[in-house]
Amino acid sequence: MAFTTIANGDDLQALALVNELYNAYSERNQAIDGAAINQLSAGTDIQNHTFWQTMQDWITTNCVSFVDDFAGLTSVMTTFPMLTANLVKNSDHANLIGGSSGVIGFRRVSGANWPTDWTNYADAAYSYGPCQAGDIIGPWLWVDLQAAFKALKWTVRTLAGGGKQSTRTASGIDADCATALANQNTAWTASSWSAYAAAGIKYTYVVRGISNGTGAQVIFQGDRSRGYIENTTIPLFVASACEVYYKAQMATSSSPITDYFGDLDSIGCAVDDYFLVDSIASSSDATRTTAVFGDISTNPVTLAGLDCTNLTNGYGMTSTRNRTPLALSYWVCKWDFTYQ
Repeated sequence: MAFTTIANGDDLQALALVNELYNAYSERNQAIDGAAINQLSAGTDIQNHTFWQTMQDWITTNCVSFVDDFAGLTSVMTTFPMLTANLVKNSDHANLIGGSSGVIGFRRVSGANWPTDWTNYADAAYSYGPCQAGDIIGPWLWVDLQAAFKALKWTVRTLAGGGKQSTRTASGIDADCATALANQNTAWTASSWSAYAAAGIKYTYVVRGISNGTGAQVIFQGDRSRGYIENTTIPLFVASACEVYYKAQMATSSSPITDYFGDLDSIGCAVDDYFLVDSIASSSDATRTTAVFGDISTNPVTLAGLDCTNLTNGYGMTSTRNRTPLALSYWVCKWDFTYQ
């Protein structure tokens, strides 16, 4: 629901009104794995500047743990767009925390000079920064904190493990290269997916082509993995929707294998990109399960274009190997905060 709109004449010390801010403070603290913060009780002194400064300082410190929802998410990204102190703004697009120019910071009024128009962020009575001893406790404190909390909507959670993996593999071996390649294709057609089992790597493809120096043996091999994730680590204080990403990484191998990265399944990603694998609707379920990703039956050797024209015969072995190991997953949680 929306915060209460602050207007002239409102009883700013009404317990329910102040607790809207404390509810927002508590829920966002829990979203970054902090503790719940108790609601205020009647008689709490909100005239002390430290009451306001505590929330302001928390926002300044922790805004970097939240995603910049104005920047938005795409299906493939080089990084997650996180908030900085320069990006937490109010409805006038004035910076509420910090920046390098212009009118910046939480509004404050020192002394007894009440603003001519307290709704004007640039009123001459204002200075800017955390609330200080002797400041007037006025409606601008409520409005600026409401705006700052509204900006803190989404977080990114990294999950190690929780994956279930199914694999499929096929190889072809023969002294004659064309026969080895045909054998691999035949073996792939006859292959099937294994049963799902716990695994850190959920989605991979591996392609190898090897020829030894004597020509006695040529090997073609193609492997695939598909998988899904069960996440039991998301806090349940409010419901949340989730956008789930993997990170494309290239395997490293010992000599003489040479590694190359290839987006064989046309996801659109490069090495170290984050790419979307599932969108999970808002819920408060204790376990969030993604759909299976990587359920692709095309022979990776065929997709890679590996054949007898691009194998090198010589001393030792040379090979191409494309692999995307994904032991981690990244969950953008879009929280259904009570006040937003």
